[in-house]
Amino acid sequence: MDNLFLKLRKWYHQKRKVKALVGALPLFLLLGCQSTLKKHEDHPLKILEFKITPKKIRDAGLVTVEVKLNQPTDELFATVFDKDFSFYPKEFEKKESQEWILYLGIPYEQAPGFYSIQVKDVHKKLQVYSWNYRKEALRVEPKRVELTPEDLKRVLKEKEFLRSVYESSDLKPNWVGKFVLPLRTPITSYFGTQRVFNGVKKGAHLGADFRAPVGKPIRVTNQGKVVVARELFYSGNTVIVDHGMGILSLYGHLSKFSVAEGDVVKRAQSVGLAGATGRVTGPHLHWGAVVNSEKIDPIVLTELKVERGR
Repeated sequence: MDNLFLKLRKWYHQKRKVKALVGALPLFLLLGCQSTLKKHEDHPLKILEFKITPKKIRDAGLVTVEVKLNQPTDELFATVFDKDFSFYPKEFEKKESQEWILYLGIPYEQAPGFYSIQVKDVHKKLQVYSWNYRKEALRVEPKRVELTPEDLKRVLKEKEFLRSVYESSDLKPNWVGKFVLPLRTPITSYFGTQRVFNGVKKGAHLGADFRAPVGKPIRVTNQGKVVVARELFYSGNTVIVDHGMGILSLYGHLSKFSVAEGDVVKRAQSVGLAGATGRVTGPHLHWGAVVNSEKIDPIVLTELKVERGR
């Protein structure tokens, strides 16, 4: 009986200790939060290094913004062209990073002038100049220019789908080394070419077209993950590869796919065969590039000075 009494008393005291610990838990959490806040108040985030490369860039070009802070943080933003952009952590394997990088696509036909890139309370100037784009007059069947209500509905749906793809790039770099050309054949239509169909201006060509007969293997510009491998209205059979950190590349008008959505591809691996699918007048490769949701001249990717990759 005495043993039973001792056991019950021990159990009672243990239960009181657990209750005391649980009751004190919110206080511990509050004190921990206050300690963290006090730490940031005592040592606010400061920019130690802020570098823009290059400082003078054409429209539809690519700028690299690098920032080093005095202490790690879990997010960082830049404001430019009246938009906010998220930096990518250089130390992407950690929850917080002290060094950050942003690949910024300059909008096509961005007005020339000086623009401010703001990070925290620090401003840096970026000069944008206009590129001299070509003009191209084409004669095509009216049905290839005008859209039916059904076609327009599909185009708008695909536009929204592609927007979501471009905004969902991997946080870490998936590429290895320099970006390469998908083909070593003549370019038949350059990025930004002003296109006039049947005497009417219908916008610009936001990609680079390479001469390619049906069946010619198309190689990917760099390592990445296939996020799109399907038929689209304008570009036909299309492959889009996410290289990470906001950089994606597109391969259009393919006759056949060599990859599927979700595949990881190596640099220069074939993603498909050239063709004439979609809204085209003949077989060729349409190569495109998107950086932070802006369509840029894909040739610029091959000029990117890559410091690192996986």
